[in-house]
This record gives sequence, structure tokens and C-alpha cells, in this order.
Amino acid sequence: MKNVLLLGLVSILTFSAQAQSLEKRTVEEYDEISVSGWFDVELVEGNEGQITLTGRASQLKHIDSEVVNGDLKIEWAKRSNLNPFYSFSKITITIPVESIHAVSLSGSGSISGNSTLIAERFTTNLSGSGEIDLNVNANSLNSRISGSGNIILHGQVENHNTEISGSGKIKAYDMETDIVDATISGSANVNVKANKEIRARISGSGDVNYIGSPDKIDSKVSGSGSVTKRKRSS
Repeated sequence: MKNVLLLGLVSILTFSAQAQSLEKRTVEEYDEISVSGWFDVELVEGNEGQITLTGRASQLKHIDSEVVNGDLKIEWAKRSNLNPFYSFSKITITIPVESIHAVSLSGSGSISGNSTLIAERFTTNLSGSGEIDLNVNANSLNSRISGSGNIILHGQVENHNTEISGSGKIKAYDMETDIVDATISGSANVNVKANKEIRARISGSGDVNYIGSPDKIDSKVSGSGSVTKRKRSS
């Protein structure tokens, strides 16, 4: 009987530890977002000041969120003492945005937006194997990848400057762009739509694939990489 009761108690405790919790946090206003971890972050149109975290309560308490000089930083707490063999579950973080000009992700998580981000200059950086998926309207866009991650871009910009180190991929066939300036080191791929000009610098086996009819193409390739006009594809 004692064994049965003990087993039941363990089951209840395990269920409680794994149950999904929703936590709302109040933060200051921000114009940049920086995420470090495996979290799934959703950017939604709305008033800044409160973010929502969904996941195990036992995990949420180990996530730090603070605004530093206008940058909303979300990361796994450095002071966390969780067992390294702890079983991590999905954590979703919803962030309302009014006007931001930079999004960064470090790790294997994801950041996606369901509304158009409008800025004079916009920057997005990805380090690791994660994914960023954004709709951006801007005069100039800077995108950077270090690692094997993907940045998916929609919208419209005049100038897109992109740099990739590693095996990552820029997927921007759905972004109307006048001028593309791409630098690749490694085996990465850059897929863009260019209406006026492409400047490509490739070191390694990376490729710049483009759709559109640019008037000027300036390319320098060191290695087996290429700059190739494509029909519309994924």
C-alpha cells in the first residue's frame, strides 16, 4: 500500500512539474529585442510593456527578461542550477511590438513576427542553428548569420546588406529589394530578389541565387561558389 501511495505521489508531482503555466511579466519599453536560448518567440502587434511566457513553471523561473538601454534581453539565467540532465520542454514567449529596429537570436530557438516591422534602418542577427522569420519594410536592412541557422525575410527594402559565416541561409525571395550587397564565407546560401543591383563577395562554396532583373551585377568568387539567376523556387 505504501508503495502504491508513493507511486501516486510521484506521479502527481511529476504531472505538476510538467504542467504548462502562463506567466505575464511587466517590462520597460524597448526598440530592440535580443534572445538567447531555445525559446520560440512570437512578435505580435500591440502595446509594449508586458510579455507572456508559456511553459513549465519550473523552467520559466530560470528565464531572465530585462530591458537594458532600450534592448529587451531574454535569456536563460546564468545563475540557474538545474541538473544538466533535466528534461527541457517547449517554451513560448509572446512579445508585443510597436516600433523596433533590431532583432537578434543566439541559439537554437526561433523568432517569428505576424505583422510588418517598419523602420528607417533594420538589423537582424542570428548566431547558431535557430530561425528568424520577419516581415520588414525599411530603407536599409542589415542581416547577419554566424552558424547554420536560417533568416526568412518578407517585405520591402531599398538596400539589403547581408553577411554569412558558416552554412546558414538567407531566404528573401519574398522581399522586394533594389540593391543587394552579399558577403559569404563558407557554404551558405543567399536567396534574394534584386531589382537594380547585386554586389556579391564569396569565399568558399556558398551561392547567391537571385530572381528579378538587376541592371548591374558585381561579383567576386574565391572557391566553388556562384552567383546565379533563378526561376522562382523555395
